[in-house]
Amino acid sequence: MTFSLKSHRKSLLAGIVIPLMLSACSGPKMIAIHGESAAGLNRDAQGKPLSVVVHIYQLRSADAFNRMTMDALLAGKTEQDLLGNTLISSKELTMIPGKSVTDSETIGEETRYVGVVGFFRQPDPGYWRLLFDADAIKSRGLIFKAADCYLQPVTAKNIAIPGQSSQPPAECTSKRR
Repeated sequence: MTFSLKSHRKSLLAGIVIPLMLSACSGPKMIAIHGESAAGLNRDAQGKPLSVVVHIYQLRSADAFNRMTMDALLAGKTEQDLLGNTLISSKELTMIPGKSVTDSETIGEETRYVGVVGFFRQPDPGYWRLLFDADAIKSRGLIFKAADCYLQPVTAKNIAIPGQSSQPPAECTSKRR
């Protein structure tokens, strides 16, 4: 059986080009981040809406994020203390009641998960944070809503966090402080 020089070149070219194309797909990718805030965002005891700070984390693993508690965040521990070597980077956004915020972020090659945390006055016990597969975010971007006491995914389906119900609450019922 003989091979022509032309078919050998095609095989060689395919052996170089295909891996390059595949590696380009898995590399860093710039994504759009869009957050929408409810008019009644993060209401105080008198019902006045207040802004919410949201942190977006790029993570190597979901384990530390799944174990993280709001009490630990509010106790003054650093993100690095809480997330350890799973934390790749973080970004902070401020959500204003009734407004939306748009930003962009490069999702790194080593990022496997994207975590979103809302620092609400009276957070819902399950939906003060969301966790996403990074590949889903790379293909669709990150769009979420911030309501009175919880975050809600819009574009990508979030990954369930231990103790989190399948849906965010219909309304926030905790007592206002």
